[in-house]
Amino acid sequence: MYRDNEADAVDYASWAACSPNVVKMAIAVGDWEEDVSSDRRQVFLMNAVSEEEQIRFALTNPDQSPWRNVSVARPIDREEALAHPDLPHVFEVVDAVVRDDPEISKALEV
Repeated sequence: MYRDNEADAVDYASWAACSPNVVKMAIAVGDWEEDVSSDRRQVFLMNAVSEEEQIRFALTNPDQSPWRNVSVARPIDREEALAHPDLPHVFEVVDAVVRDDPEISKALEV
């Protein structure tokens, strides 16, 4: 994803027919300059769950996510994610992904 024509975030998502209305997501944010180490970026891991007329996002720990080994950034645990100053922006990104990606919208039945 881009913001102001600059790299801003990378998103990953997976779902399975056996877990209806649940999408496992990862949103990577941080410094995307070419010469910057992936340690300067963080991956926020979460589950998106469709419930009635809303989607609930629950931050998870790396051991609960299929995206725990992404190479573009450092996965952070739930406690670090909750205290991270970029968390509001991460939720803006997640909202845009769910709204704009037809496959994810379909999986969540939105």
